[in-house]
Amino acid sequence: MGLAATRTKQRFGLDPRNTAWSNDTSRFGHQFLEKFGWKPGMGLGLYPMNSNTSHIKVSIKDDNVGLGAKLKRKDKKDEFDNGECAGLDVFQRILGRLNGKESKISEELDTQRKQKIIDGKWGIHFVKGEVLASTWDPKTHKLRNYSNAKKRKREGDDSEDEDDDDKEDKDSDKKKHKKHKKHKKDKKKDKKDKKEHKKHKKEEKRLKKEKRAEKTKETKKTSKLKSSESASNIPDAVNTRLSVRSKWIKQKRAALMDSKALNEIFMITND
Repeated sequence: MGLAATRTKQRFGLDPRNTAWSNDTSRFGHQFLEKFGWKPGMGLGLYPMNSNTSHIKVSIKDDNVGLGAKLKRKDKKDEFDNGECAGLDVFQRILGRLNGKESKISEELDTQRKQKIIDGKWGIHFVKGEVLASTWDPKTHKLRNYSNAKKRKREGDDSEDEDDDDKEDKDSDKKKHKKHKKHKKDKKKDKKDKKEHKKHKKEEKRLKKEKRAEKTKETKKTSKLKSSESASNIPDAVNTRLSVRSKWIKQKRAALMDSKALNEIFMITND
C-alpha cells in the first residue's frame, strides 16, 4: 500500500480487550457456570477439544470480502485446494512440472473438479439402498410385505382377512360418499333458504320505506294547509314606524275626496 491509499482512523478505549469484565469473578454468569462444575480455563462447547476457552471478541472488517471468506481459507482440505484464487490450479501444475510430480497433481485436480460438479447445485447424490426384490405376487395379484418372516407363512389367512377388509372399506367408502352427497344437498338447501330469507327482508324494508315516505308526504301537506289557514286568520298588524305615514295618506285621501279642498289646491275660484 502506498501513501495514496485511504487512511482509516481507529480509536481504542482504555480496556480494548475487555479484560476487566473477563477477570471479574463476581458477576452472575461466572458464578452460575461454577455451580454446574465449570472452572476458569475450561472451554464451553459440545466437544471439549474444540470448545472456546476465551470470551467472544470483536474483529474489525477492513476488506470487501464476504462474511465467512477468511474462515473458508483457513479450512483448506489440502495443498491443492484453490479456495483463495481461481488460477491456483494452473500454478500448481507449473510447479509440478518443475518438481516432476505433474501426474499426481493433475489427478488430484481432476478429482477435485469432479467433486465440485457432484456437490454443485445440480449434482446428484446416490444413496445405497437395500436388496431389490419383487413386491408383486403373481399368484394372489397383490403386493408382498417383507417386514416380518412370520407374515409370509400366513399369506393365505391374511389374504382372506384382506378381502374382508377390502369389502368393509368399500362399504364404508359408499357410506361416506352418500353422507357427503347428503351434506352437499343440505348445504344447497340452506343456501337457498338464506337467499329467500334475504329477499323477504329486502322486500319488507322496501315496503317500510315506502310507507314512511307516504307518511312524511301527508304530514308535510297537512302542515302546509295549517300554516296557510293560520296566515289567513292573522290580522294586519300596522307597524308603529308607519303610523305617521298612514295618517298623512288618510289626510291626502280626504282632501282629494273634498271638492272645495281640491279647488284650493289648484287655485280655482268659483266666479
